[in-house]
This record gives sequence, C-alpha cells and structure tokens, in this order.
Amino acid sequence: MRKTLVELTDPKAMRLIKRSWLLGVATAVLFSLLSVAGCAGVDYRLENAHRLARDAGLTPQILKGGTFALQTYHRLGRSTGPLRVYIEGDGFAWINRGRISPNPTPHNPVALKLAASDHSPAVFYVGRPCQYVGVGSNRQCTKRYWTSHRFAPEVIETTSAVIEQAKKLAGATAVELVGFSGGGAVAVLVASLRSDVVGIRTVAGNLDHVTLNQQKKVAPLTGSLNAVDVAAKVSVIPQVHYVGVDDDIVGDIVAEVYRNSAGRTDCITVRRVSGVSHTEGWDDMWRDLVALPLPNCN
Repeated sequence: MRKTLVELTDPKAMRLIKRSWLLGVATAVLFSLLSVAGCAGVDYRLENAHRLARDAGLTPQILKGGTFALQTYHRLGRSTGPLRVYIEGDGFAWINRGRISPNPTPHNPVALKLAASDHSPAVFYVGRPCQYVGVGSNRQCTKRYWTSHRFAPEVIETTSAVIEQAKKLAGATAVELVGFSGGGAVAVLVASLRSDVVGIRTVAGNLDHVTLNQQKKVAPLTGSLNAVDVAAKVSVIPQVHYVGVDDDIVGDIVAEVYRNSAGRTDCITVRRVSGVSHTEGWDDMWRDLVALPLPNCN
C-alpha cells in the first residue's frame, strides 16, 4: 500500500494520469461534437428541403402508407390532367465506398428541385423511406432500406399507397410518375402495381441495378426488386428516360438495357441531355424537358 502511495505521488506518474484523463475528456468531447454535428447536418438537410418547397408553394405533409411514413410536399390543385408525382433518389446512402450513412436524407434533393420548378396545378413529391423522417423513431428504419433493400417490395408498396392518398386528395383520376436516379426504379416498379399510370419519366434513372452494380463492381442489392424485370409489363405506358451526357454515375447503359428488355419500344424513348451530370443541371432545364410530350403509342 505504501509503495502505491509513493508511486501516486511521483511527478511522472501524476503527469501520466493527468494526460490520460485529459485524453479521455477530449475523446468524449469529440464524440459529442460529432454527434451534434451529425444531428445538425440532418436538421440542415430538412430545413433546406422545407425552404425549397416553401419557395415553390409546396405544402409539407407526412403520409403513412404501410411500413413507412414518408415525407411529402405537394400542391394539390384541381386539374383536368394527371397528378404528377416526383420520387426522390437514393439520397445520402453512403459516406464513402465502405461506410454506410447513418441517415439517408439527401444533401441535394434533385427530385424536389424538379418538383419545385414544375408549375403544374397538381404536383406531388415523395421522399424515400427513412429520408427526412423515421430514423430514430421507426424501428423499421434500418440501414438496409437505403442499401440492399432500397427497392424491396414493402418500399414499393408503401410508396404506391402514399401516392394513392395524394391522388384522392387531389381528386385526380390518373398519375404521371417522375423518378430521379433510384427513384426512377421506384417509379417503374410502382407503375407495375397500378392501372392508373399514364406516363413515366426518369431522370438519370437506375433502371437495372444488377447491370449497374456489376459495372461499378459494388455489392448487389440482394433484397431489392429490379425495374428491368417489369420492363415488358409496363411497356404499354408512354415513357421518357432522360440520360445526362456527362453522367458518370449511371450513364446510358442501363436505360438501353431496360428499353431492349421491354419487347416493344415504340412507347419508350431514351433521350440524351447535354450539359448535365448525374445530379447537376437538371433543375435548370426541367421546365423545358417536362413540357416535351411523352411518346404516342396508342
């Protein structure tokens, strides 16, 4: 015991103890700051989405459709035309190639920007599961729903159920689906469940994740449906698939594979657009692009 007291009163020992204590405090503070920064980052992303929607006259509303509650923004004015539905991309799914994001809320909500630039009387935007809402409050919001299961059957069914609610609120009889990136796959898969879809537009759409992931040499989406597998089923619906000439994420290969898998191609147009990448430039020219007619395949 006496030896221990001597050791503890030794200046070197005391310095080591103090240094270890300070290191522990610094580590705790760092983790605390990182946690706060992460929350602040999500708060900023949500506020950014609210601001984009507010400036465009879109009303926020959370709608539940089965497994998930989804963040929506809408302008549900009465219209003689279809309700135009915008479906968000995969969002902030990965921090880097090997690290999954703790929250998929997008930093750059491209589909929301497209909806905001659409002046149609009946516009409805829907986020993907666990974007904006759900992480921390819905135990179903596990990371698989923005990785391997991002196109799982329950995701598609939830999205379709929320669209059905919006359609009734708008008094619409038909819907036109617009999907960005992974939202393009969701749009096609939702269309395969419904009989009221009169048009599909995708922007940099991931229409065949098997081909794309093989090309990129990344893990397959083992729990997901694949849009290309229903290409023939929805081939009677007029479709335009916009591909960015400068898109180095998806490119045009998956759109061509999808069109070739559809059987009939008179209803499906792949349109290459100059001056846009995967995420940048689409909102600047969307008003002109969405004004272009869908293919006439009657």
